[in-house]
Amino acid sequence: MNTLLDRNQLERLRVLLLDDSKTMRGLLRGLLNSMGVKDVFEAGHAADALEVIKNERPDVAIVDYRLPDLDGLELTTILRRGADSPNRFIPIILCSAHLSVQVLRQAMNCGVDEFLVKPVSAADVRSKFEAVILKRREFVETPTYFGPCRRRGMVQSYNGPWRRATDAERTDSANDDADEADQWLAFKTPELKTYK
Repeated sequence: MNTLLDRNQLERLRVLLLDDSKTMRGLLRGLLNSMGVKDVFEAGHAADALEVIKNERPDVAIVDYRLPDLDGLELTTILRRGADSPNRFIPIILCSAHLSVQVLRQAMNCGVDEFLVKPVSAADVRSKFEAVILKRREFVETPTYFGPCRRRGMVQSYNGPWRRATDAERTDSANDDADEADQWLAFKTPELKTYK
């Protein structure tokens, strides 16, 4: 499996930029154009972004965290769980200068795929595109969550059927094998469905 996007692939990408700052949208557009991305759609409000997603069908959305109408997390929730969502599976990259651990946790629980911290570089954007296009995580659906699997890695030494730190049946030895990041990202998954 190729893990790098080539220029031809980048030229075919359709990207939505949602940021209330026209200046930031212009900077991101210039950065994307310099990478070879030609089709860039801009929106300054979440409502406009929903229309762009519905009508233009972008491949990826770069969404600012702080917006005037809905924030990036509320928009992600609408896209992932809304009955009239124009695209539940669109890759969403949350972009912000203010990504705290609390915001990261909330973003993951809403269904954000990846994170960009401002100021962004072309290398940062390319790496996030590669993550959401070439190495996309499976989607899971539970009664309280729909989105990419929040686990970013697998514990190689894990031997049992239980995959979450919150499972009551998980053994002490499995807990010993779980790394700190795995425990931080753990969640209970009754009625788990996966989508590839």
